[in-house]
Amino acid sequence: MSRAIAAFAALLLCAGLARAQGDAGFVSYRQNLMEGMGHDTGAIGDILKNGLPLQKNAATHARSIADHARLIAPAFEKKALGAPNDAKEAIWSAWPLFEKALSEFQAEADAFAITAQSGDLAKIGQGMQKLGKACGSCHEKYRKPKEESYKRKVSGAHEME
Repeated sequence: MSRAIAAFAALLLCAGLARAQGDAGFVSYRQNLMEGMGHDTGAIGDILKNGLPLQKNAATHARSIADHARLIAPAFEKKALGAPNDAKEAIWSAWPLFEKALSEFQAEADAFAITAQSGDLAKIGQGMQKLGKACGSCHEKYRKPKEESYKRKVSGAHEME
């Protein structure tokens, strides 16, 4: 009987580890997705701030952001919180509102991609501001504040500022 209990306990432990590893994979994917968009916005920011003659590149980065935007909802469908992350519970407890916010972000990202094709740096800058507001409004509701970020807890507050 004790072997059966030990085997059952081992099975539960393995199942828990498998779930945690699955969660870690989903969380890592979501973080990479968001970081990818961050790198694209950073590259566009560099083009704008430094007046680089890379308008075509800005359009490519903008299209990449729009493409990434379509991947967000599927990445968050699974409630994966078994790994350190900054996602708020509100994503899943109010899923229809989260989907609506993502839909609005996708529309803004698509509009920005079209604007960026113009090559007009002033218009691209204005589009970046609108896109930033769309990003920020979603982050306010669905991402933990910086003070609560798992990154601060792991790396230390001085590195995240």
